[in-house]
Amino acid sequence: MSNFYKDNRDIELTIDALGLEEVATLLEEDFKFAKEYDFAPKDAADAIDNYKRALDVCGDICGNRIEPTAEETDNVGNILEEDGSVTYTPGIKLAMDLLGRSGLMGTTLPYYLGGLNMPCTILTALNDIVSRADASLMNMFGLQGIAETINAFASEEIKKEYVPRLATAELTGAMVLTEPDAGSDLQSVKTMAYQDENGNWFV
Repeated sequence: MSNFYKDNRDIELTIDALGLEEVATLLEEDFKFAKEYDFAPKDAADAIDNYKRALDVCGDICGNRIEPTAEETDNVGNILEEDGSVTYTPGIKLAMDLLGRSGLMGTTLPYYLGGLNMPCTILTALNDIVSRADASLMNMFGLQGIAETINAFASEEIKKEYVPRLATAELTGAMVLTEPDAGSDLQSVKTMAYQDENGNWFV
């Protein structure tokens, strides 16, 4: 049995050295969420214990379930279907299912939208663990910022429609940066967005 968190002392030492008590207190808004959600931490020590539990769960999933599929995933690859949908390789499908069911796909999202309400510091450590198991998977796992962006700027109606589904990996986001003449060179892209007088955005 392998655990990509517990066998990586660098991550453990970093988390311990950061002193996340103040961050936890701010994120939990003085631990008021514990009154509404039985899984929300009641104090800073409880919050930090939750962070370490999330890292431990991720380490276990990555070391024992995801890493063994990484070579097959690289060899087989995902398939872009004619209708534009994507069929994941078995390893990626398994990984997204496990990470979604564990709640880790919603690491930094608020509780009411299905998230774990953890700091980006923990998401960064989780990204490190996932990258060790399957570097290509980290591109999907690490795009949780898409759900964060929706949470930060969308209406409540849109948040409630999409964010919980991103937190469970029912949906995944994408960064669409490439163009035929630009690749991922952002300075060369020609696509533009503008807002009309009614506040509507057009690409």
